[in-house]
Order: sequence, then structure tokens, then C-alpha cells
Amino acid sequence: MSLDGLVDGGAVERLPLAALADLARPPGAAKYLQMTTFENPRGGARPAPGWCPWPHVEGLAIAEATTELTFVATGRYGGSLPRQNGAPLRLAVP
Repeated sequence: MSLDGLVDGGAVERLPLAALADLARPPGAAKYLQMTTFENPRGGARPAPGWCPWPHVEGLAIAEATTELTFVATGRYGGSLPRQNGAPLRLAVP
């Protein structure tokens, strides 16, 4: 994923994905981390029927998810992340 539209030369507030993985405490035998989008009819729009499977599911190898370059963007310029940039959170993987 390119961060060009997300960063715009400005400061991005981020949370390392490794910190979230630590909170989840995956078992030692775990090889992958699975992320699933939310579905909230009052707070988020659902894609048009047939456009894509919903909810969207992504997976990363634990080693890839816990590198210092993988993070969750939580905001930019001291404010919330705009909708066009994936609000409320956006996963950034190098």
C-alpha cells in the first residue's frame, strides 16, 4: 500500500501493529494475524451488493505484522484520520 495519499507530507499518528499483537497474546504456534473490517449499519456504509465480499478479511504473517514498519494509522495533523484516508483506522504495511 502506498502511503502517499495518507501522509501528504504531514505527521501521521500511528500505533505499531506489534503493540496490538502483544495485547492479543497470540499463542506461540500462531503463524498469522487476521484482521476483519467492522460492520456497523449506523456508523459505516456497506459496499454495494456483489461489489466485494463483506466483511473484508486480511491476513499477515506474524513476522510481517510485528515489524517496526507495520502500523495502524490513527490520525494525522493532530486530528482524526479523514474518511478518504480510511477512518477511523488504516493498516499500513510496507
